[in-house]
Amino acid sequence: PGVRHPNIICDCCKKHGIRGMRWKCKMCFDYDLCTQCYMNNKHDLGHSFERYETAHSQPVLVSPRQNLTRITLKGTFQGAKVVRGPDWEWGNQDGKGLLSCKT
Repeated sequence: PGVRHPNIICDCCKKHGIRGMRWKCKMCFDYDLCTQCYMNNKHDLGHSFERYETAHSQPVLVSPRQNLTRITLKGTFQGAKVVRGPDWEWGNQDGKGLLSCKT
């Protein structure tokens, strides 16, 4: 969270200052994707990538995505709707169940 690559533009969605991980194509000169575009299979699936977790981290080589099995990723992401689960035990501690009263 909070990681940003300030001078990098996603070559698919054109967002400036990629947030989160940066995906740099190993086959194409100066071609970068944001995580959302990478995970949505943008660009050539036969190309390998380097993954940068921060702007100053060492890259991790990632093999081509072609013919890989996809799995559902679970977690909290930007724009996700978070709700209480069936095992919530703390009443209205989070303030989500409180009703406002008008006098």
